[in-house]
Amino acid sequence: EIAGLFHDIQSLVHSRCDKQIILEKKIENPLNILFICFSYTGTTKALMKGFHAVCGGDFALVNTKKKYGTFTAYTTGCIRSRKEEPDPVTPESIDVSDYDLLVLGVPVWAWKPAPAFYSIISGLSGCEGKKAVICTTCCNNAGDCLPIMRRRLEERGVVVVDEEVFLGNDAFDHEKRNEFVSRILEAYEL
Repeated sequence: EIAGLFHDIQSLVHSRCDKQIILEKKIENPLNILFICFSYTGTTKALMKGFHAVCGGDFALVNTKKKYGTFTAYTTGCIRSRKEEPDPVTPESIDVSDYDLLVLGVPVWAWKPAPAFYSIISGLSGCEGKKAVICTTCCNNAGDCLPIMRRRLEERGVVVVDEEVFLGNDAFDHEKRNEFVSRILEAYEL
């Protein structure tokens, strides 16, 4: 119980430190960024929510219409991932035409993007010519995930300007998260 309280305090302190990055950048206007995320275990969601908390903008959480259980995620989900097959998701479409930058994060399933990613990409409207920063979370090997994400986005006319893999505990590494936030802000200013 004490360890849980310590973790909560640590998270609060890190969150406030993360927000200092924005103050140091002296951004005068709100950032017109859309964070788009699918997460199965909650790791990718927590990571993306942290970026969103620092940068501002809007946040779109995408969910599969049919929820995966532990068994089906590692069987059906991974097979779909390997075949690059989409999962039906909500929302089915996301209009990104009013945003200057997209930040997209999904987990790796069987060395490729989770199946929800393919539905996210096909459901984007107004994405032609938009800049994007992409990231993924995984236990130990991202495989072909980022190249596939990049290729699929570029096929839709999106310009991927930066990318990152968060391996294992990297998603909880304060310095790595802050460094990536700085890169998001640099991509926004391009």
